[in-house]
Amino acid sequence: MSSTGQTYFITGGNRGIGFELVHQFAELNDKNIVIATTRSPARSEELVELAKKFTNIHVIDLDVGDEKSIDTIDDQLEKIGIKGIDTFISNAGISTSLAPTLETTSAIYLNHYNINTLGPILVFQKIYKYLLAKETRKAIFVSSIAGSLTNFLPLHTTAYGQSKASLNFSLIQLAKELESEKFIVIPVHPGAVATDMADAAIAHIKEVNPEFYEAVKDSMLTPEKSAEGLVSVIEGFTEKDNGIFYDYKGEVLSF
Repeated sequence: MSSTGQTYFITGGNRGIGFELVHQFAELNDKNIVIATTRSPARSEELVELAKKFTNIHVIDLDVGDEKSIDTIDDQLEKIGIKGIDTFISNAGISTSLAPTLETTSAIYLNHYNINTLGPILVFQKIYKYLLAKETRKAIFVSSIAGSLTNFLPLHTTAYGQSKASLNFSLIQLAKELESEKFIVIPVHPGAVATDMADAAIAHIKEVNPEFYEAVKDSMLTPEKSAEGLVSVIEGFTEKDNGIFYDYKGEVLSF
């Protein structure tokens, strides 16, 4: 085992892909420090139990859709003694509507934008100085192919897809802005993952587009498998990858 480790900050670490990323980065090296965020540590029993098993995991309270919560990041990191972060992984997000455009309300659009687009950027603004304190400077954002304008999915991703497309746009800009500071800013598509959040989408696909469902059903990933691929590609990213959209297998995707 290496005598040195890396520090990771992972939002939405209490379930699904985020939970597996926390687990796998903590297990990768016992010298790693993994900061896992959740909106409610008291209700994140599995994550709290994982943190008891791996003492290099620290659980903090964060709601990425709430600016007041985001403003508490510094105080919480100070209590842990964190001065620098090597890799920031923005994973927290929502997908709560599968309505078509004509039936999607402004409240649904705004909620997705607030949590999936604006929240990750505002959290990054807080984490920026901690990344600047290290040489690694990786900022990884879990996006989705649903936000790709080129590889458009034949589904009602509507508010979710729009929020991810907006996130991707922001990341292209951020990658250019921070290129001179040697940051590595990358959106990643985790694959089609069988999580609680995806259950409704899978049922919807089966109902409205059975042919597409038949084409993708056998390619569905477990959170463990998706995270395994993401850990591998994230660890391998270098400055030449800055601003490129990748999937969990390390394949380049089109914006």
